[in-house]
Amino acid sequence: MTDEIETPPTCSYIEAPPSPSRYIEPKARPPRPELINHYLGRAMPGNGAPPEERRAAEAALLELYRGQKAAGAIDPRLVHFVQTALWYCGKQPDPLGAVEDFMKAAPRKLGRPHTPHHDLIIAADIEKRVAAGSSIAAACRELEPATGLTGKQLRRIYKGQKKADPQGIALTLAMWRA
Repeated sequence: MTDEIETPPTCSYIEAPPSPSRYIEPKARPPRPELINHYLGRAMPGNGAPPEERRAAEAALLELYRGQKAAGAIDPRLVHFVQTALWYCGKQPDPLGAVEDFMKAAPRKLGRPHTPHHDLIIAADIEKRVAAGSSIAAACRELEPATGLTGKQLRRIYKGQKKADPQGIALTLAMWRA
């Protein structure tokens, strides 16, 4: 019998639970306080972690810090992390810009997020209704409440997926029939 050391997965704080509706994007899981040391290891400069993983670990640590600050008791490791990060920001050519970048959980993105699987599901649903005899506009109107998108957005998604991956739509429909 061997004793194995359980190591936390590298991106457990990015994964999300399954969504109750296939149209609603799942929310990311909150960071777990028991993984503070793991997040600290990934967030430190020069650790060799990819930039997106490092940024995700920084965001997790900041979220934990803000949550603990609101509760009134802050883990000393988090205080040290924030102080060290702000010290590094002060050494940058643009210190205020560096602090602003650090304090953001993620860069702000405008518009609808790019979600290929989400788009494929929407396109397959529209294709299913079109194959049943509905017009594209009627199919889009029917899906508006469930997806939270406008008919124009749904039509654009459908046309884009139909042009980019018609076999993907057909395969998705075939899987639903099986």
